Amino acid sequence: SMTTVKDVLETGDIVLDPEDSVTPSLDSKVSESTVISINRANTTVETTDTEIAFNEVRKETSSLPKGQEKVETEGEKGVLETTSLVTRSGDQVVSSNVFTSWVKKAPVDKVILVGTSAVSSPSAASLGTTTPAGEIQSWAHDYLISNGYSEADFTAANFIISHESGWSPTATNPSSGAYGLPQALPGSKMASAGADWQTNYQTQFKWFVNYCNGRYGSISGAYAYWQKHKSY
Repeated sequence: SMTTVKDVLETGDIVLDPEDSVTPSLDSKVSESTVISINRANTTVETTDTEIAFNEVRKETSSLPKGQEKVETEGEKGVLETTSLVTRSGDQVVSSNVFTSWVKKAPVDKVILVGTSAVSSPSAASLGTTTPAGEIQSWAHDYLISNGYSEADFTAANFIISHESGWSPTATNPSSGAYGLPQALPGSKMASAGADWQTNYQTQFKWFVNYCNGRYGSISGAYAYWQKHKSY
């Protein structure tokens, strides 16, 4: 079913005043490129871009001498675009409601090839080891490792989440209403992992791991599917 302007505003908890005018109209279908504007006294729709950090991924290869390293891909930061409804009184911001936040440009990992004399196993080694960037990724990495998952599993999880939400726990897709780190649709599905699913990245990440295991058999299975279909 297609998402409408009304759905997007409801997802963002935006309550319209009787004198507000909205374009396009509430029952219009939306896509990621739809620009919703709300005309209200002292209120503007403001869009900001924030950087999404890139990660460093180290991959072992037997095609380089042991101990030698070579940069295969340079890292590039991504862009998270957030649109908010901001109400001001004079210079003071009275309220700011985010109603969409999505990955406009996914980050590109910096990939470093590391030489190994032994022939490395192609399966596990090929995904590589990803260095976490920031607090949320560090927690997710430690959660996986302490629950018996591998570095390759974190690399797979990090790739999917960086592309889906840029690791923003409040990411809200403007065309589908998908929500959170894993872009669950609807976001309320994540309630199975905890009542605080709207704000707690730990709850969201636990739901993501269960979802990958349940639907694809593993996190790397979800990664393989994502590579093929650009969604999961």
